[in-house]
Amino acid sequence: MPSQVDPFDHRKVIAAIATEMLVPLGIVRIGRSMTWIDDYGWSVGTIRFATTSFGRPIAGLGVGLSLLWSPLGELLAADVDNRNAWKLPSGNFPTTQIDVRRTDWLERDLRIMLEQGIAHLDRIRATRQDLASVAAAFSGPRPEPYWSRYHRGIAAGLLRDVTGCMAELTSIANDPIQHDADDRPATADTAAWLFRCISEDPAAFDDEIVAAIALSRTRARLPSITDVDLLAALNAAR
Repeated sequence: MPSQVDPFDHRKVIAAIATEMLVPLGIVRIGRSMTWIDDYGWSVGTIRFATTSFGRPIAGLGVGLSLLWSPLGELLAADVDNRNAWKLPSGNFPTTQIDVRRTDWLERDLRIMLEQGIAHLDRIRATRQDLASVAAAFSGPRPEPYWSRYHRGIAAGLLRDVTGCMAELTSIANDPIQHDADDRPATADTAAWLFRCISEDPAAFDDEIVAAIALSRTRARLPSITDVDLLAALNAAR
């Protein structure tokens, strides 16, 4: 049944369908943004819609897992299991965008795309609820990306793999390539401080990560969670 909204306002069409399909699953919208989240405390599953009205109006969908322990990075970045291409009946190959010039096309394709996105999020729910699986997601061929080493180092520290954590954080703190991202120097300083924490007082390391998660949640306008509950969520994921 077509949504009862202005057919030329594709953002309203997307919001109406997303609310209909996602809210019953416990996935909630952040304010009036085009992002919906599945909240796990220390991480969130993200369902993000991208739209444009320039040229031929199009819309896209990205689904992934955002780790909240790096408040210096992109807000709610899809750090793990990012997917943004989906199979539609109108094409032979997965596509990253759908045409929004007609409401009936948009609603049909959006529902099909979102069903696949929900299935992808279900897999994230089933496989990425512990720190070990998150750390494993960042294992790749060398030279490994900057953020892969950072996330794997944080996960190692929380799992009390002190040697592994220190090795990753050292590589971040000493990374000579810090000119291509404005937040890298600050992240390198953070890595150096966390290195000291994990080597001297693992409980202080945990406190630093909890504070970083709380800051990320505030920046992203996520519901507030106490430090005690955040630490409990991390402990449950060990």
